[in-house]
Amino acid sequence: MNDLWQILAELEAAKTHAEKAGQPLLAYLIAMAIAEAEERSRKPEITINRRIWVFKLACIVIDGLLPVF
Repeated sequence: MNDLWQILAELEAAKTHAEKAGQPLLAYLIAMAIAEAEERSRKPEITINRRIWVFKLACIVIDGLLPVF
């Protein structure tokens, strides 16, 4: 579960960076990824497959949308 919180922290940092860079659409997309990850992490029926999905989503956002990092 600590990995999930680390990913969420990295997504928050990426969102802040996008906001400061004047990229509101990118910031919005990252915010939606954060919201989805947080929602999935709150549900008790979360399985390892869903945690993997959240991790993959975070990787896509961080690696695919933020090549400057």
